[in-house]
Amino acid sequence: MAIEKEPEKVEVEKTELQKLLEPMADKCWKDKFKFYLPTAYGTKEDVVRETIDRLARVFKGGTVYTQAEGYWCEKEDEKKRCILVDKEPVVVFEAYHGCLSKEQAQEIVDIILDYGKKAEQTAIAVVENTFFLIPMKED
Repeated sequence: MAIEKEPEKVEVEKTELQKLLEPMADKCWKDKFKFYLPTAYGTKEDVVRETIDRLARVFKGGTVYTQAEGYWCEKEDEKKRCILVDKEPVVVFEAYHGCLSKEQAQEIVDIILDYGKKAEQTAIAVVENTFFLIPMKED
């Protein structure tokens, strides 16, 4: 019988998400937002689906790409060259234009915070025409 390790408790740096979304509150924009939602190798697909449903309600729609994979360097040699690459299934939610109230901007922050905790992520990637890697922190 395998012994399951207690997952690390993590929390998104809320201020980083707020810095990204608060300027968008009470405005309309033509930019696009992308949220990269790793599935934890398929074990958190239900959390990803719930997050997409919640984001779609706030943005009043969006596009979902379900066949993406995230790749990153897992191990480097002494010259900082990548010698081990890992990959993981990722679902991408993309919303183009719209208007957000302050309440909706905060709701998006809360949705992403909730996803990060439930999916046990160490970071969350959000793009608003520029790539933002939102760090997570331990409780």
